[in-house]
Amino acid sequence: MNPQQQPSPEQPPQQPQYPGQEPVQYPAQDQVPQQPYGTPVQQPADPFAGIPPVNPAFTPSPAKANKGMKIAIIGGVAGLLLLVGLPVALLTFSGVQQRAKQAKTDQSARAALDTDTKEPAGSKTEPAKEPVKSSEVKLADKNFTDELGYKTSVTRLIRNYPVTSEYERESLAKDGLELVMAEYTIENVSSEVSGGSPFASDLQMMANGKAYSQSYLVLKDDLKKAGYTPLPSTNPKAGEPVTGVVLYEVPKGAKLSLFYHMKVNVIGGDDVDKEYKLDLF
Repeated sequence: MNPQQQPSPEQPPQQPQYPGQEPVQYPAQDQVPQQPYGTPVQQPADPFAGIPPVNPAFTPSPAKANKGMKIAIIGGVAGLLLLVGLPVALLTFSGVQQRAKQAKTDQSARAALDTDTKEPAGSKTEPAKEPVKSSEVKLADKNFTDELGYKTSVTRLIRNYPVTSEYERESLAKDGLELVMAEYTIENVSSEVSGGSPFASDLQMMANGKAYSQSYLVLKDDLKKAGYTPLPSTNPKAGEPVTGVVLYEVPKGAKLSLFYHMKVNVIGGDDVDKEYKLDLF
């Protein structure tokens, strides 16, 4: 074909041919069916339809799936054990710390106790002081009868009567005193009187020219436990004498005398105001 010649519109352009290549045949234009206007052009069929893909979608084998499930189960169990075991481990560690702290505190307390109980270097423990021994003196014919007909007798004296309280013992020793117990018997020798007998608070103990009243250093209950009966405050009837003890705090080792100041108002008679003194020991 002449290069100057233009191809006819009824014929497609000629493709160049190469050695060994078959010529391409194009159908005539009038043989191609015309599509009506507005009708979509049909697409040619997929030439690869029905042919399986070269690399199909990956499907795990049952063995691999089971292996993955086992790994997931093991991981879940390990996580659960970690979740449960961590608080337990923390609590256990906390308990160990508390026991260690308590043991340290107990050890410090024992060390402090040992330090307190140890005697300082060079110090000497003073021997315990032995309590002063009591001495009992029985008396006879140590009595007097007052104006109302009551006979008062001193039957015995106990010097250095023991005191259970260490503080009271030290207090007595510091003041140079001793505790003396006097036992009295009071009886009605006249059938006419009905009152006015001496009470414990009326009977005083003289020592070095000074009168000492009743002491309450030892309680009545303690005297009863020791086997003594406090002198009752009562008016004995004829033939029914009363006996009891009275305590006094007097100078240690002093000579003792009973002193009784009788002062009684007598109805229809003369009042009594008289003093009685009885040397004892």
